[in-house]
Amino acid sequence: SWVAGDGKSYTLEPLVRWEAEQDLNQAACGGMHRLTALAHAIAYRKRLSQPIDGGWAVAQEKIDWAIARIRSYQNSDGSFSTNHTTRPGTSADLGVQISSTGHTLEFLAFALTDAELTEPWMMRAAERLCTLLESTIDYDLECGGLYHALNGVRLLRNRLQAQLPKNSQ
Repeated sequence: SWVAGDGKSYTLEPLVRWEAEQDLNQAACGGMHRLTALAHAIAYRKRLSQPIDGGWAVAQEKIDWAIARIRSYQNSDGSFSTNHTTRPGTSADLGVQISSTGHTLEFLAFALTDAELTEPWMMRAAERLCTLLESTIDYDLECGGLYHALNGVRLLRNRLQAQLPKNSQ
């Protein structure tokens, strides 16, 4: 908790609740930034061994809901929906595919458990994203989507490497 300039005392719990209650469809990048922030907040709370109740429980429910939607809307080629958590979708624009799959993979790399990261649907998404990145190496891509794609792959790689025995890294 902290005391703001207005003299009022604040805590993170109502802020987390407010964020979790927002409409992802009205947020930038399909709400993936908002979901990533919520996943960070929940992970921090768990590291402190604090209960996931109140606004924290609302955030966890939103994260779980989003993961289920993302998984159910995953395209047959492994990419994630260009409509994020709204409905299934794809695009002929490889930059759009990289952006949507990259943003989504980045969120999932924070939100999923170690065991969930290695599930076949996640590996298909990572492989598809790498294929998309390789196929567009000679094209100018929008830097935001590209950044999130590369960061998502990096985060996933780092988490997977951390699961390996120390002598095999």
